[in-house]
Amino acid sequence: MENCFIKYGSRFSETKKNRRGIKGYVVVAKNPCLHPGDVRILEAVDAPELHHLYDCLVFPQNGERPHANEASGSDLDGDLYFVTGEENLVPPSKKSWTPMQYESGEEKKLPRDVTQKVIVI
Repeated sequence: MENCFIKYGSRFSETKKNRRGIKGYVVVAKNPCLHPGDVRILEAVDAPELHHLYDCLVFPQNGERPHANEASGSDLDGDLYFVTGEENLVPPSKKSWTPMQYESGEEKKLPRDVTQKVIVI
């Protein structure tokens, strides 16, 4: 499946018939956006099998690297994205800069259980 994005939905009082998806080139970004490659230019497509979803952003499962990770190293743990199909904000080339390589931190093993007492909030 290609990239699929669903436009932020209708007001709660409106019916499901008023929803519509975004199609065409879109700009996707997430804070912090520190590298030009963190801003992704992607193609939004209409996928009828996803019409039951709304108020969300759906990324494809396949590809060399997840689009979410390309955008500021996101890991889909509740991240919020900026998405627009505004033509004036999509570059004429319709291409993104090469994304930065975000490496996961090394897993740390503790000699004890992690409890609420030691978690910094």
